[in-house]
Amino acid sequence: MTGADGRRPIVVGVDPDPEKRLALSWAADEAQRRRLPLRLVHAQGTPTGGYRSGEVRPSWEEWNRELHGLGDRVLRDAVSFVETRQPTVELSTLLAEGEPAWILHEETRNASLVVVGSWHLSRRRTLFSAPSVALPLAAHAACPVVVVPEPEHVTQQPVYFVVGVDGSEHSAEAVNLAMEEAALRGANLRALYVWHPPLLGLLDEHAALGECPPGPG
Repeated sequence: MTGADGRRPIVVGVDPDPEKRLALSWAADEAQRRRLPLRLVHAQGTPTGGYRSGEVRPSWEEWNRELHGLGDRVLRDAVSFVETRQPTVELSTLLAEGEPAWILHEETRNASLVVVGSWHLSRRRTLFSAPSVALPLAAHAACPVVVVPEPEHVTQQPVYFVVGVDGSEHSAEAVNLAMEEAALRGANLRALYVWHPPLLGLLDEHAALGECPPGPG
């Protein structure tokens, strides 16, 4: 949802676990940094738990009301968290039914950035496992996607951003975004190009690396 002033919001997926606030914190700080609105999205794709086998399940209307009540509480708590952390950020919320990856994909059409958390999985499972939204969202999003992992010990000072480059149009967009993010934080930027030498020597190594071949002698 684009604001009345034409600014595209930062969209963040809100986890129902109140202990998982890293992505929300990052998105709130980024919205403050960029002077953009923040849109908090909570997607409910599965029924609430808590019913033992053999118990009489509630009617559809009761289940739906309870599900929405839980979602409303999740969003209210998230709003309170952001208002405490960044009180000047303009907020909006969305409670939606459906798979999180699909809901967030729809939001990318009018967003400047979409932020999701890491689910405390390994790097491989974060991208490829069933509970993850990162891979399908990043593959089809209409705006940049940020996956906020668990914090790691940082030894490099000053801190720097790393951006992968391959010369493609998408790569150029990634570089532009990385430069913008680094500038906002006063950080350095390191561009990384990865090239694997051919097994059979069918490719000119110097040409691939953009170098001039060594002269005779």
